[in-house]
Amino acid sequence: MKGSKWNDTQREKLGGKNNPNRKPVYCYDLGGDFIKKYDAAIDAEDDGFDRGMISKVCRGVNKTHKGHIFSFNKKWYI
Repeated sequence: MKGSKWNDTQREKLGGKNNPNRKPVYCYDLGGDFIKKYDAAIDAEDDGFDRGMISKVCRGVNKTHKGHIFSFNKKWYI
């Protein structure tokens, strides 16, 4: 694994609920079924996902990450 994980202080400071750049992220399986909503990509790290890769999927650079599809929009269609 490259780099290091954020500690709780860093996460609260940069990924806190008051961050104006924070966007909700919606997670779907490859069949398009909704799995979970994260308040931000950084919150998905607790489930083993990489926030940078999630952002790439949401922006359309990559199609999937670890067998999941992510979107900034709640209504996503295959």
